[in-house]
Amino acid sequence: MSIASALPAVKDGGAIQRELETGLRSARASFERAENRAKNLPTSNAQSFASAVTVLGRDIRQELRAPGKAFDNLGDKYDNEQLNNATSNEPACNTISS
Repeated sequence: MSIASALPAVKDGGAIQRELETGLRSARASFERAENRAKNLPTSNAQSFASAVTVLGRDIRQELRAPGKAFDNLGDKYDNEQLNNATSNEPACNTISS
């Protein structure tokens, strides 16, 4: 299933979209796993809970490194002036990339 309804109208638009969607699916799966783990955190002891939250947070950060790196590499792999200009002028994109 494609997240966007149309391919970006730029050189390599289809490849860029596929790689972006793959990264987004990976990030979504990481958050779904984290949500399931969070539902089973120990709550009877504050110290155990704090420790488990710390481990969960560390694991989430670790899992999100791969999609984050993939997103970062898209700009290098597909150096497209039209797309770069469009994303640098879009406030939502600036928030994500900063």
